[in-house]
Amino acid sequence: MSASVVRRTQQERREETIGRILDATITALAELGYTATTIGEVCRRSGVSSGGVFRHCPTRLDLMIAAADAVRERQFANFEAGLAALGDEHADISESCGCASNCCAPPAGPR
Repeated sequence: MSASVVRRTQQERREETIGRILDATITALAELGYTATTIGEVCRRSGVSSGGVFRHCPTRLDLMIAAADAVRERQFANFEAGLAALGDEHADISESCGCASNCCAPPAGPR
């Protein structure tokens, strides 16, 4: 008997590729800065060809905007989770501010 292999859908493969591209971009931006975060650097870090990157983000500016959006979404999700962990309306304001500060820190790397 052979083990059945579950194939990922096109949508799953696409999302995984975009995730790798965005993670590579965010990490490169944090480590190297904007100028050194080239398409070539993103390709090297993500393992995606330049054609693959440009398929999802037609320009470098589009890639940077997508990376900024991903960071914003992650920070908001972290902030919401942090506030939920603090509890209801009785949470101390300093704890809430600390949570916001932690969530707005520079990204530590890939998700």
